[in-house]
Amino acid sequence: GRCELLDEQMVTVINQANPTNPLGLPPWPECTTLLYELTGLSEESVAEQIKIVSDIARKHHGEDLYIATSAEETQQFWKYRKEALWSAMSQYPDRDP
Repeated sequence: GRCELLDEQMVTVINQANPTNPLGLPPWPECTTLLYELTGLSEESVAEQIKIVSDIARKHHGEDLYIATSAEETQQFWKYRKEALWSAMSQYPDRDP
């Protein structure tokens, strides 16, 4: 799996670069965001990991937990993350990369 931390500014940039989501999902809440991709050998092992990560997030006042329910949705989230650098650069066209 993967884990990625996005600050509020990066989430804002991602939302601005992607005003419409092809899956019809709303924009991400513009706050510090922790993305996890959880994988396992069975649905039960993934469910167990989801519970562990969710419990830790709640213990540390995490809000708005969202769990992708399809491979397509998961791919879209990570696509946005992968394109985040280019999205951020587009906000400053007067600067060199």
